[in-house]
Amino acid sequence: MVLQRVQTGRDTFLQPTSRTFGGVDALLLRRTFELTARRFRDRLLHLVDDLAAGRIDVPGFSRELPRLLRDGFGITFSLGALSIDPFHTLTLRDIRVINEEINQQRRFLRAFAKELAGGFYVLAPEQRAGLYLQSLRGMFELGRIEALPAGPYEWIVGDTEHCIPCIEASIGGPYQRERFSGLGLPSLPGIPGSGDVCRGLTKCGCTVILSGLPIPNTQLQQDIRDMLLEVLHDTS
Repeated sequence: MVLQRVQTGRDTFLQPTSRTFGGVDALLLRRTFELTARRFRDRLLHLVDDLAAGRIDVPGFSRELPRLLRDGFGITFSLGALSIDPFHTLTLRDIRVINEEINQQRRFLRAFAKELAGGFYVLAPEQRAGLYLQSLRGMFELGRIEALPAGPYEWIVGDTEHCIPCIEASIGGPYQRERFSGLGLPSLPGIPGSGDVCRGLTKCGCTVILSGLPIPNTQLQQDIRDMLLEVLHDTS
C-alpha cells in the first residue's frame, strides 16, 4: 500500500492511495461474516443450554470460552481489516488488540455463567447471549480502523435516533486512532457498535470515516448490522 502526504488545514497526514486499497470481494466477506456469526451464536447458545441443564458447570463453561471468542472475534476482526486492505495480515498490534477484547468479554461471560448457574438474572439467557453476538459488529469495525492509517478520523452519526454520547463524539473530532498515534489530536472515543460510546450495538448507525479520503466498502458496514439482526432473530 502506498501512502501519500495530504495537507489538511495546518497539519499533514498520510493517506493510502494504492489501487488495491479496498479491492476485496465484498460478497465473500458478507458470506464469511454470516457463517461466523451463526456459528458463534449456535456455539454460545449450546453452552448456555448445557449450563442451564446442568450438563456442564461454570468452570467447564469458562474453559470453552477462549476458543469460542478467539474464533468469533479473531475472524470478524480479520474480515474488517480485509474490507480495507485485501492483503492485510495480522500484526503483533492486531493480536494484542484482539486479545484485549477477548479478555474483556471472557470476564463478562464468566459473570453471566455464574448468574445463570445461580438462577439470578434479569434478562432471559437467550437475550443476554444475543448481546455478545452483537459485539461482533464492534470487532468488525475495529478491524477496519486498525487496517487504516492513524488518522485523522471523523465520527459520523447515521440515519438512526442519536444518543447524546454519539452526538458528542460527532462534534469532538477530528481524532487520531489512539493516544500514541502522534498526530496531536484527541483519541477516538470508541468504535461504533462496540458499546464504548453508546450501548446501541447493532442499533447504533454511526460510522467512523478517514478525513479527506472515502473509506472503501462502507455499504458493508450497514450489511454487517443487518446480518447480525437477522441472525439474532433467527429461531431456526
